[in-house]
Amino acid sequence: MNALHEDYERWLIEAGFIGPGFAKIHAHMTNKSDMIAMPERFNKIQLGHSAINGMGMFSQINCVPGELLAPARIGANRTPAGRYINHSPVPNAIMVQSRSYGLDVVCISIIKAGDEVTLDYRQVGGVNGWNHRYHRNEVITTLGMRCERMGIELDPKVVEHHSDTFLNELGYLPSIPLMLQMLNR
Repeated sequence: MNALHEDYERWLIEAGFIGPGFAKIHAHMTNKSDMIAMPERFNKIQLGHSAINGMGMFSQINCVPGELLAPARIGANRTPAGRYINHSPVPNAIMVQSRSYGLDVVCISIIKAGDEVTLDYRQVGGVNGWNHRYHRNEVITTLGMRCERMGIELDPKVVEHHSDTFLNELGYLPSIPLMLQMLNR
């Protein structure tokens, strides 16, 4: 669990939300005034107590990659999925733009019934219209920490180069599976 919390804290630092900016993002993330109920036909995930942080969304069925789990945002309003899905650097879902109503949560790896659904908040920011610029030096630090934790030895200049590539191509540091895929191309 420490790696999850550490990556969440690194995301806050990369985005500049530590300090005065944190109050603004925390207020937005914990705001419930824009919440609406989950539409009835979307019953694959349910709200429950999370070991990651407070409440989270949990799969009620086995899900496969590409499967739509739930809408996260409908128009300007968030569903419970848009409010309560927790962060992970190794997420099992992504957020995508919906052609019909806003943002959807889609499975990217096998999720078993009872598993917590997670997103990488960096990826979420890339699709929800946020368009926030990350602090380059903090992204370099996070990538270096991830590589070290995984036993990947990279020269600091190579870490810097890959960080710049991620920021130029995606606008953010990708989740660990995508990061490894991009490092190996």
